[in-house]
Amino acid sequence: MRNLVPLLLLFPLACAEGPLEDSDEAERGGFGKADDTSDGGAVAPPTDVTGAWRAQIISTVRSRSLDDPDDKPVISVTTIEGAVDVAQAEAEVSVTLQPCEVTLPEIEERQPVLAFAALVGAGPLVLEGSVKDGQLVTEGGVLVLGAALADPGGEALPVEDDDPRLVDHDGDGRPGVTVSLGSFSIYAAVRVTVALDGLVTEAEVVGTATLDLDFEVLGDDIPFVNARRRTEAAAAETEVLEATAEFRISRVDAVSCAAP
Repeated sequence: MRNLVPLLLLFPLACAEGPLEDSDEAERGGFGKADDTSDGGAVAPPTDVTGAWRAQIISTVRSRSLDDPDDKPVISVTTIEGAVDVAQAEAEVSVTLQPCEVTLPEIEERQPVLAFAALVGAGPLVLEGSVKDGQLVTEGGVLVLGAALADPGGEALPVEDDDPRLVDHDGDGRPGVTVSLGSFSIYAAVRVTVALDGLVTEAEVVGTATLDLDFEVLGDDIPFVNARRRTEAAAAETEVLEATAEFRISRVDAVSCAAP
């Protein structure tokens, strides 16, 4: 797994795990805690989670510069919106999560954009798990953007822009997946692994997410900048203090991704 720091430059989803603290929750965009309507204990929710859901995952990275550790930490928030379909056989569940939109933190006052076509083109993540005692717990599901791997969860990502495993998921004629920064672009291969652990209520599931990100920068079109070297330099210049992630999925009648 790659160092967390370069995510601040490219795609800060995070190797994040666990809930945010209650303090600073509004600033970080956390969901808070699921409602507990029982007397002195956890909700006893229904176990049937079959059907369509709308998902939101919020990842937060708090970091600081090693050049000046007295500076106020920087908080970077990434939000993933997605369509979810759940199939269930008794306690076993299969959660299909199709990311529809990813909102990334600004980089040097530029808003990074990951194209809708790339998310849909790479396909969904499938998370296998179970619902027991009102708790949804899944294993990690893997999504690879910009490459087709025989072993998506374990095979090394491409590092060169002529690797035959690269896939142009966004259809822009560039290697891998493109992250746009205004008029500039970074080309990369990205692997995201997601696992969920949350409390099931009648209309939603709320809990913590584990997000593991691996990536390789393949190139860029930014004048006088080498994005690959810059991400490596970022690892030496920045300290990640905390990385966390939370999720909420809400039940809906039907849901699918639609192009913006």
